[in-house]
Amino acid sequence: MTPPELIASVSSGILSELVCVAHYKRALTRPDMSVGLRLEILEWLTRCARDLLLATVEAVEPASDRLEEAFIKARRINPADLECFFSVIERPDVFADLCKLHPSLLMALEVHKAR
Repeated sequence: MTPPELIASVSSGILSELVCVAHYKRALTRPDMSVGLRLEILEWLTRCARDLLLATVEAVEPASDRLEEAFIKARRINPADLECFFSVIERPDVFADLCKLHPSLLMALEVHKAR
């Protein structure tokens, strides 16, 4: 299956979750993060692992600098509207570009489809 076919074969909610998983895994590497926030992120990742599949979540690496930059830019388009952020990163062409910046997103999709 080609990357565009793979991306088109999953629901858009999965695409945004994978990007968020990468973002939050990166956040966990910050030494200045409070214990409370770290726990919230770990709980969210645990819910994702239950909803998607542990192997899918494990396949996503912490966001690279370039993915993090794209994440922040997409979030700034309309900060008051989270749905706007999701609609941007879930567009197949945008997600394909994010996969080029961060190949583990595509690997995670492959793991997800193989289940």
